[in-house]
Amino acid sequence: MTSFLCSAALRILGSGYLLLIQPGPGGELARTTTPGGVECIVSQKWNGWTNGGEPYTVWMNSRAPGGKWRWHYIDHEASRWPDATLTYDAASDSITVKSAGREMRKLSLKAE
Repeated sequence: MTSFLCSAALRILGSGYLLLIQPGPGGELARTTTPGGVECIVSQKWNGWTNGGEPYTVWMNSRAPGGKWRWHYIDHEASRWPDATLTYDAASDSITVKSAGREMRKLSLKAE
């Protein structure tokens, strides 16, 4: 009986632990459009429980007016971002991506 209770308690604690650290939603974190009309979207994707030290992948997509979407790498070993902000710099034609007020990456919007 004691081993049954211990086993049940461990299962309940384990389930509670998984519920507490359950990942937040993936998807769009931030969006902006530059004065020149370039659309920029930062997104994150949950990589699953079995992906070791790589819980989230974060990236940005950008598209000039009438153009195709471009993918910009940000991080593939990220923890969950609570938010993101995008700031455009006209002098360098780039976007600075911040999360929780911390600069995460500066990405060029110049055509390749």
